[in-house]
Amino acid sequence: MIVYQYDEKTGIYAGKMQAQESPREPGKYLIPANGTDLLPPALKENECAVFKSGTWVIKPDYRGATYWLHDGSEHSITEINVVPPADALFEKPIIPPTFEEAKAAKLAEINAACDSILNAATATYPASEVLTFDQQTAEAQTYQADNATSVPLLSALATSRKITLPELVQRVLVKHDAFSALSGSIIGQRQALEDVLNTLTTVESVQALIVNIQIPESVA
Repeated sequence: MIVYQYDEKTGIYAGKMQAQESPREPGKYLIPANGTDLLPPALKENECAVFKSGTWVIKPDYRGATYWLHDGSEHSITEINVVPPADALFEKPIIPPTFEEAKAAKLAEINAACDSILNAATATYPASEVLTFDQQTAEAQTYQADNATSVPLLSALATSRKITLPELVQRVLVKHDAFSALSGSIIGQRQALEDVLNTLTTVESVQALIVNIQIPESVA
């Protein structure tokens, strides 16, 4: 004899098992708690059988389903007897950005393009050394104006590198001028793109703006 089991709390059909024959009453089978010999009904997709008041009833069963509403909000169904609304979407909708969102995203793209080039120019230096660049430049410019002025950082660097202080000063100033030229070109292009961005008035025109910042040949 087959017995059909159901969940104690929800009544949801939980499977079937072979009932055991009563050892005291041959031919009579023992039906365990939360079980019945009533055959559950045939089910369609997204349905479940629930044993209630001595009989089986069919309930909607969308457990595990995820749907979205047109505002982009996501919802998951975890209980039976809950049906997705008529306007539910079963694929995440693409919500068009507002003008301000599109503009902010494009500005972030412009800034990232600028940063990627300038960061690459100092990528071979450790961060601790990059922090001294301003001081190195200031001391080099001071020394160039008056070589009697104390320049402790450059003096220590020159000694450690075993080169003369004037030679190091010249190297620092050459690198400073090269980076200044690069920075001026890249930042200028970034500002030009931002100027164009600020003239645009639609999401479509903002998204169509091509971000193309070029390294000038003179410093490439």
